[in-house]
Amino acid sequence: MFEETNNSGFSIATTIDTLYHSFADHPYIVVLLFVVLLILAFFEKNRHDLMVKTRLFFLNRKYKDIKLPKHLIPDSNGWFSLELVLCMAYFRLYTLTRQDFKLYDMALMYLRKSHELGRRVMPLWIKCLLGVLVFSEAAVFGMVIAELGLDSVTPSQQPFYGSLIGLVLAIVLMLGTHFAGEEWHRNDLIAKAGKMGREVMRGNDGITVSPLATNTKVCIAQDYLDDHASVFEQLLNRLNTNYALTPTWHWTKGTLIFIGALMVLSFVARLSVSDLVSPAFAGEALDFTEPALEGLGDVLGNNAMPDSSSELMSATGKLSTLLIFTMIFLGIQALSIFVSRAYGFASLEGRKAYEIIRSYRSREEYLNKQQALQIDIANAAQGSLNALQQKIIAALNESGVDAEAFKAAKYASNRTFLKFIQARHHEEKTNDYEDL
Repeated sequence: MFEETNNSGFSIATTIDTLYHSFADHPYIVVLLFVVLLILAFFEKNRHDLMVKTRLFFLNRKYKDIKLPKHLIPDSNGWFSLELVLCMAYFRLYTLTRQDFKLYDMALMYLRKSHELGRRVMPLWIKCLLGVLVFSEAAVFGMVIAELGLDSVTPSQQPFYGSLIGLVLAIVLMLGTHFAGEEWHRNDLIAKAGKMGREVMRGNDGITVSPLATNTKVCIAQDYLDDHASVFEQLLNRLNTNYALTPTWHWTKGTLIFIGALMVLSFVARLSVSDLVSPAFAGEALDFTEPALEGLGDVLGNNAMPDSSSELMSATGKLSTLLIFTMIFLGIQALSIFVSRAYGFASLEGRKAYEIIRSYRSREEYLNKQQALQIDIANAAQGSLNALQQKIIAALNESGVDAEAFKAAKYASNRTFLKFIQARHHEEKTNDYEDL
């Protein structure tokens, strides 16, 4: 009758302990996540090279056992149609690495004019660290929600459903804080452009800085179009902004509203599953003056009179713990927004320009890496072309019908991948000249 009761039996400490043991009982999950993160980091750093080599692998497999058509007839230049198809397939891949100093310099200048030179995308380890922090906090809250809202969930199922709810909340929070940070950075650039423009036009009354006169044709390939423009005009040419250069805070406002609502809901939910209500009843002194209870106080002694001051201190400590958890949640979200502001690009083609120069300390290193990929592609293309030409000669030798085709196939030295590239370059220059 006088046994102390707990309104929920599911406290924050129990929630964290249950979540910890759920991962401790399955250590392979942690190892698997770590391996996945290492693989993702490797792909993130070398994705361009891996993409080229993967496509090169499949091209080699495709043209290794290619079947010849029934009729092998060369064109006026001695090329067989299947040879041209093979060279064109490798040439498309070759053009992906056909970079030069000019493109590297244009990407570098684009970032300089957009005031984003030196910025980079958020490193994978920071994304993972923020993800772990956000998910850990959201998973604890998710388990509280699973305890309160899902009556049919057993204690053994609570870690799973809590983690699932926490994952959903973590994804929403990560996306919201990321876009809010990017919006903050973009507004910083807009404010900088407006400030510089007002300094330039300070002597002109009634004139406001407006992006209406910006050059919409400016891009990485045509970065030179505004070389003689003022600094703030170059910046505006690379931003997507409105007429009055006023910052917009749509993502930031929506994210802050969601964080505030979730913070209040989290505090109320954690408060409801704690035993803060129990001390209020336990601290009341029992009245033994009633006839039914008269004399019972002498039997129970001092044990029947609870210490109200210790109960109040316990309740205060638990309330402080809930407030600390709430402040930690708010601090993690503020950190996510601030970190997202420090990384990423707000200019129209800033990310594309960064992808061109990333992972290279100098333009010479950039060119050497691209040339190495070109050599690999050219060697693979020439190897496949040689194998195809040998098959063509063998097929024509067996048929023994078309002597002209056999003669063209025999002089394969005139049909190399390098000759095909030279012919394509000549064709491109001729087309550019005709366009002028």
